[in-house]
Amino acid sequence: MKHIKPVIKKRLEDKKKLGDAWIAPLDALQSCLNDPEIAPDLDPNNVDYNIIVEIIEILIFTAIISLPAAVFYALYDLAGRKEYWNELYQEAQVINKQCNGNVLKSDDPDKMVKLDKFVKESLRLNIDITNVAHKCISKPYYTFENGYQVPNGRMIYVNFMSLAMDEELQGQNSKEFYAYRHDSPAIKLDHNYLVFGSGKHACPGRFLAVIVPKIFLHMVMLRYNVRTETGKMKPQKYTGPTVRPFNVGIVFENRN
Repeated sequence: MKHIKPVIKKRLEDKKKLGDAWIAPLDALQSCLNDPEIAPDLDPNNVDYNIIVEIIEILIFTAIISLPAAVFYALYDLAGRKEYWNELYQEAQVINKQCNGNVLKSDDPDKMVKLDKFVKESLRLNIDITNVAHKCISKPYYTFENGYQVPNGRMIYVNFMSLAMDEELQGQNSKEFYAYRHDSPAIKLDHNYLVFGSGKHACPGRFLAVIVPKIFLHMVMLRYNVRTETGKMKPQKYTGPTVRPFNVGIVFENRN
């Protein structure tokens, strides 16, 4: 809290001093300060610092846990889908040869086109049922184009599963894994792909969330053959609306 208070105080002072000329930062902290229940005015003494700290802690925890989860699901999909092994391994070999077996350069992940599609499909299918909660702040309610109204204070969640499994949006056999289903990069925001949200509220960490699994799988494929311990894949499970990690064994076999 001692680190956040000075930042909040400066922002409120700048906003009070500059008025309409003040440009609000686009970050989680400012989103909290825009909530009248958290910061009712420009007086730092009236700010609910406790709730801000709780929100920031949740965001930090979520950021830490989301990245390893993305890596794990991508690895699990690789281990259980041998039909993609040869193509992905060949792509990894070409890139490794281009950099002479040295450390990857900053632009090398962009060359992992097939792997990018694979990771994107993994993210699509290993997704929570609902997510991206937003609180309605419109008074007395917000009206959608179809006439549906949401009252002030109501929490709204996006039905990720409905979008991810919709054949009109995803193509045929949308419940099945098909790595080459996507034409656009995994980081691109599309109306039919809301893993990272949309618009100005889209996840700024999506670049890291995609590049890390790609680099990890690239390095793994160059060194190991990987497979599930049973040679099969388990069906997805959920705790409430949240996807659960698999309790499975993955076998790593040295290529050399």
